[in-house]
Order: sequence, then structure tokens, then C-alpha cells
Amino acid sequence: GEAREAPRSPAEVEPYRHGVGRLTVDLTGLELEEEGPVAVEASVGVGELVVLVPRLADVSVDARVGLGNADVLGETEAGVAVDLEEPVPPAGAPDLELQLEVGLGSLRVQRADGRP
Repeated sequence: GEAREAPRSPAEVEPYRHGVGRLTVDLTGLELEEEGPVAVEASVGVGELVVLVPRLADVSVDARVGLGNADVLGETEAGVAVDLEEPVPPAGAPDLELQLEVGLGSLRVQRADGRP
């Protein structure tokens, strides 16, 4: 099946888990905290995980795929035991810290405007 989550505030953020199918986590409407990063965890067993992040947010990503492919803000990798980490921006703490995992399938993190 297909599921979509779109938290509006950090208090609404929870670990998102989806067994089979597509999970979209839309963080474009999330109010970002000035005092620290918002941690977001999401995982899909078999299928596709798509995470949309605000256009100007600084994002730190730890993405793991058991078998399949990952596209994290334009960085791509495919195969077995894919592990992509997008480092913290030099300005300091990121606005968002994403911990993402897909067992079998694809994982994508993209900006709200569709560009990496």
C-alpha cells in the first residue's frame, strides 16, 4: 500500500515505519527549530521511501538500503548493503537529521522544488 506523512511541527514527528509499498514523508511544511536539529526516522521493508525536505534546509542524512538503490540529494548508489551519508553542513548543526532505511527497494531524498 501507499502511505503519506506530513508533520507540521517537531512534536508531530515520530518514527515512520511501512511494511510493503511506498512511504512518502513530506517535511516541506515542518516548522524547523532554531535551537537544534529535528530528528526524523523512517523505514520501509519492501518498496520505496521518498523524503521531501524544505528547499533551503540544511540536512544530514544516514541512508541504508539492504538491496536496491538510494538517491540522496543527487548522490546515488545502488547494489547490496547501500550506505549513503550526507555530511553535516559546515555552518554547524543541521536543521534536519534523517535516519532512513529500506530493506529491498529504493530510497530517495529530494528538495521541495524537485532539484537535488
